Amino acid sequence: MCVCLLWGDGSRIEGGESVDASGMCAATSIYMFLYAGFHYFSRAHPSAKFDLLASTIYFGYMLIMSYGIFVLCGFTGFLSCFLFIRKIYASIKID
Repeated sequence: MCVCLLWGDGSRIEGGESVDASGMCAATSIYMFLYAGFHYFSRAHPSAKFDLLASTIYFGYMLIMSYGIFVLCGFTGFLSCFLFIRKIYASIKID
């Protein structure tokens, strides 16, 4: 998807353009972390008092999971662009 959008935008393919998709990966992981905070304070413990240890553990694990989603999404975008570019340039004959 990343390569197809960039293909129509500039009619060019370069190896570094998969980095442009990192904004989408960052937005996904930030949204996930912010929604976890919303869920924690509004639905999981709406009337309970603030517990520092439980909050630290919860948000620490959610930060790790958000970072994992960021890395996984970025790696998927990079790998798909990388394989697509190799497939296209493999079909070009150089005499």
